[in-house]
Amino acid sequence: MRIEEIAGKETIINKSTITVLNDAGKTAGMITGVKTFYTMQVREKMEHYGNARQAGVKNWSRLFLVNDQWYFIADDAALADAKAWESFSGPGQREKLEQAEAAAIAFGATVIHVKRAKDTRK
Repeated sequence: MRIEEIAGKETIINKSTITVLNDAGKTAGMITGVKTFYTMQVREKMEHYGNARQAGVKNWSRLFLVNDQWYFIADDAALADAKAWESFSGPGQREKLEQAEAAAIAFGATVIHVKRAKDTRK
């Protein structure tokens, strides 16, 4: 499975894989060999850190390196939840999500919008 195929689907993010679920909640495919800033060797981190910092990247948790290309996974459900709660909690969470996406674009990452992204790395 290619990473571009996860757009609009539910995903589960693991340490080095991204699992895609079908409508029934069953595994439909996996993307393996996924690297994150946190799993890279120090030499690799230093190659990317300066450019990312200059682009405004503050949170690396949604940036993934697959086949030497950076991807940013935007969780549409999280953005919808932030917009729904905006009247109670203010625009802070929505702005954070939008700024993270903008910084990823400035860094040169390809943005992929998924239906929901469950992160099991925490």
